[in-house]
Amino acid sequence: MINKIYFAYGMNTNKNEMFTRCPKAIYLQNYDLKGYKFVFRTVADIEKVEDKSVCVSGALWVITKECEKSLDLLEGYPSLYTKEYFLYKNFKIMYYIMTNKSKKRKPLADPSNYYLNSLLEGYKEHKLPVDQLNRALQIV
Repeated sequence: MINKIYFAYGMNTNKNEMFTRCPKAIYLQNYDLKGYKFVFRTVADIEKVEDKSVCVSGALWVITKECEKSLDLLEGYPSLYTKEYFLYKNFKIMYYIMTNKSKKRKPLADPSNYYLNSLLEGYKEHKLPVDQLNRALQIV
């Protein structure tokens, strides 16, 4: 039984990082979340935009309840990140997005080299567009 499908656009695109936290996670496919843009606030975040041609590329994972608990801890849920959902092929897909309070405390800023390299590895593993990361670095 599928517990949840999770959309990862940051550190959890990296297979090693994801399996460390969620050993039972199963990669499903890549997905483009329309109407959002990718930004760095030292860590990955996304922001809603009016232009539906803009999207955030990421990876869809099937996760268990234990995976979700682990991800909640990692993402600082519910104080740093909150959960939101979208529908895809009749499935409710969960993703994390920074809370408004967190966005005020964490303005746009470059990530550490370690964090960026982990994202680059995950993006290459899943053939996600690294220009998404490059655009976010230019905004900072």
